[in-house]
Amino acid sequence: MIETSAAMAVLDIGNRADEDIDMETEMQVVRREMGEGFAVVNVRIDELRRETSERIDRLRQETTDRILEERRDTNARIDALHGRMDELHRETLARIDHSRRKSSDTSDALSARMFDFHRETAARIDAVIAESHKRMDRSDMQFRWLVGLMTTSLLATAGLFARAAHML
Repeated sequence: MIETSAAMAVLDIGNRADEDIDMETEMQVVRREMGEGFAVVNVRIDELRRETSERIDRLRQETTDRILEERRDTNARIDALHGRMDELHRETLARIDHSRRKSSDTSDALSARMFDFHRETAARIDAVIAESHKRMDRSDMQFRWLVGLMTTSLLATAGLFARAAHML
């Protein structure tokens, strides 16, 4: 039973007010240390928040600067492209104008050649018609001459037959 009572004595805290007071002060010390630790942690959190905010602000500024720089570069490229497009537009208009003039000149030359061919053809047709009329006139004269010759032959033959009939 002594053993039990020794075990009970260990378990029995009894009236230990001194220990309670010490424990209270230890608890206050622990609380104070914890509070100080929380204060240090809160200060560190605040510092980290400030640092993070500063980094975010710097990154925002850098990003804004980069965006502005890229916009300037892009606008410069767009302006250069607009200039090149204007230049190509002018070149294209000049080429079109040159092609139109060349086409007009070619068309005028072809029209002149067609007019010359038409005039030559009309002159040739007129010459053929004139030659044809001459030949027709000659043919008409030849026909009349032939008719006269035949009439004369027939009359001469008839005269010969008439003489031969008288002679018989």
